[in-house]
Amino acid sequence: MIKTEFYVSPIFIQKIETNLKKFLVFIFFIINIFIFIPILNIDNGFRSIVYYLFSFVCHQSAELSFWINGNKLAVCSRCTGIYQSFLIFSILFTLKKTIFKREVFFIIFSLSVGFFLISKIVRIYFPLEITNFFRWLSGVLIGIIFSYSIYANGGKSG
Repeated sequence: MIKTEFYVSPIFIQKIETNLKKFLVFIFFIINIFIFIPILNIDNGFRSIVYYLFSFVCHQSAELSFWINGNKLAVCSRCTGIYQSFLIFSILFTLKKTIFKREVFFIIFSLSVGFFLISKIVRIYFPLEITNFFRWLSGVLIGIIFSYSIYANGGKSG
């Protein structure tokens, strides 16, 4: 019986991981471009395709979305914040791994959960309106958490 062993160099794995992270930044750059395509004066058929593609990941509610020049963005304000901050912080974390310390990450995480819970509680129990800016800000915090967990820490704890 022939026994075969494979050895994969840690440097090789690190190069693959780095290239995948760069590819993910590129994908989120393209996604951010597509979010803003509906505000351009382009063919309605293409705009409909963009709305349709984003309908799988976002509710796209008109009253919860940003409007620019009378045109609704392709995703709601919270998703816009998630995509924008994920792209920005992914680029920053790719350039420099330690933008902020772990303690700051936990503060951002707590703020994110707090913003989300406050918006839900206020919406359910009180007749107050949460603004799209507040929703966008909670999305920004969530995007920072996602990018930190993938880029700054390599998806590993410790």
